[in-house]
Amino acid sequence: MPVEQPTKFELVVNLKSAKRLGIFCKQSLRAPTV
Repeated sequence: MPVEQPTKFELVVNLKSAKRLGIFCKQSLRAPTV
Protein backbone atom coordinates (compact mmCIF):
# COMPACT_ATOMS: atom_id res chain seq x y z
CA MET A 1 0.00 0.00 0.00
CA PRO A 2 1.68 3.27 -1.10
CA VAL A 3 1.84 6.11 1.40
CA GLU A 4 2.31 9.78 0.55
CA GLN A 5 3.74 12.46 2.80
CA PRO A 6 1.62 15.60 2.96
CA THR A 7 3.27 18.61 1.34
CA LYS A 8 1.29 21.16 3.34
CA PHE A 9 0.19 21.23 6.96
CA GLU A 10 -2.51 23.49 8.36
CA LEU A 11 -2.82 24.47 11.99
CA VAL A 12 -6.20 25.81 12.97
CA VAL A 13 -6.53 27.41 16.39
CA ASN A 14 -9.65 28.95 17.85
CA LEU A 15 -8.23 32.16 19.32
CA LYS A 16 -10.95 32.54 21.97
CA SER A 17 -10.41 28.99 23.22
CA ALA A 18 -6.63 29.37 23.11
CA LYS A 19 -6.83 32.56 25.16
CA ARG A 20 -8.93 30.81 27.81
CA LEU A 21 -6.38 27.99 27.97
CA GLY A 22 -3.54 30.47 28.36
CA ILE A 23 -2.06 29.75 24.92
CA PHE A 24 -0.80 32.79 23.04
CA CYS A 25 -0.25 33.04 19.29
CA LYS A 26 2.26 35.38 17.71
CA GLN A 27 0.69 37.99 15.44
CA SER A 28 2.91 36.77 12.57
CA LEU A 29 1.32 33.30 12.75
CA ARG A 30 -2.23 34.58 12.48
CA ALA A 31 -4.05 34.59 9.16
CA PRO A 32 -5.59 37.83 7.99
CA THR A 33 -9.24 38.16 8.99
CA VAL A 34 -11.69 38.21 6.10
